[in-house]
Amino acid sequence: MQLFFIFLIMQVGFTFIFVFIGYFTNDFLSRIPIWNIPFLLPYIFPFAQSWGAQFVMVFTTAMVYCRITQARENLALQSSGISMWCMMFPSFVLAFVLSVLSFFLMDVHLSWGMNGAQKVFFTSLESIIYSTLENESSCTIIDDIFLSVDRVDDGKMYGLYLTSKTNSNSWACTAKSAELRIGPASQIVRPDEVCYMKMTNEVYHYDPKDKSLVVKISFNNFEIQYNSSQISTSLERTILFSMDELRKLQERASNRVADMSLAQLNDFVEEQQQKIDSMNMELALQSALFIQTGNMEGFKSERLKNELYKTISNCKRAIHRAKIEPTRRLAFAFNCFFLTWVCVPLSLIGRNVENQKVLVFISIRVIPLLLVFSLFYIFILNFVKHSDVSPLILWVPQILLLVLGCWLIRKAL
Repeated sequence: MQLFFIFLIMQVGFTFIFVFIGYFTNDFLSRIPIWNIPFLLPYIFPFAQSWGAQFVMVFTTAMVYCRITQARENLALQSSGISMWCMMFPSFVLAFVLSVLSFFLMDVHLSWGMNGAQKVFFTSLESIIYSTLENESSCTIIDDIFLSVDRVDDGKMYGLYLTSKTNSNSWACTAKSAELRIGPASQIVRPDEVCYMKMTNEVYHYDPKDKSLVVKISFNNFEIQYNSSQISTSLERTILFSMDELRKLQERASNRVADMSLAQLNDFVEEQQQKIDSMNMELALQSALFIQTGNMEGFKSERLKNELYKTISNCKRAIHRAKIEPTRRLAFAFNCFFLTWVCVPLSLIGRNVENQKVLVFISIRVIPLLLVFSLFYIFILNFVKHSDVSPLILWVPQILLLVLGCWLIRKAL
């Protein structure tokens, strides 16, 4: 019972540590008002559990079984004819269950968790923009739209300057004052209010069922200049920006395999394979054309070397990385079980364990074990990533822990 109680306390503590570390070190999370942090907890928990379970379990078992050894309860059990295995078995069962759970929670984090955290971010976006303007007087909305103000006072922006420059269109506008609101279109747009979509003359048609998130900016003494020539002015103008376009304010498009869910990995592999098939087809057609025309120099063309062959090589590396990712996640999740497999008997044997304090034991035995294992695991992972060996090699560190644990358990028994 003590094992489960300490585990729950440490798990809650690690979850809050993950939240606060992320809040103060991550640029995305640090922009969220602190009063909205509780809404993040359900979405961060899968990540905290999948990453922190192994550390929580190792430190929990070290504390519990070290205290048992210090109180000589293990000797009392052995003298009563009770095997030490009966005392160790609950920890192994809990560690196994947590390992399986961590594997699936990582996939939950990469799909539901990250999307939920983004929703919390978007609900806080109005406060984030005003806070950024108060501190820095400027911010970027979408990649190509820049906003600056002279000052922000009581929810209003004064001396506003908004500009955008793209390949097809450029504009710049100024306003004496403006107000910004973010929310569902049906809630922040009045039925009789005239709103324009971005900087065009396209009028937004109010729909009471429209729940799409938008940003509404209401300008006073508005003036806009298109393409350095055409100028338009009006006393008031209200403009809507789609939240989908503002998503880039906090989100950078990433094709990192480590950030994909298992379902996305399958789609990613198919997409890369289609690219390879397309490039191979084009190479075959080009080669046939060079042979038919007798243009053998065409095989040395820069396009073949720098574009087609390079694209095929990159796609193959991406597929290899995607195929080892499920095995990597499973092996990482089961670190929890195999580290517990070693740590439990390690806490029950040794001449000095009975006389050592728990923190001393953790410092001289548990932490070095974690450091050596982590360095070896990282080495194996990098080796598998940059070679064509089977991803099953990722289980070598866990197999070594399994053997070491069996030897320690035999000594403990």
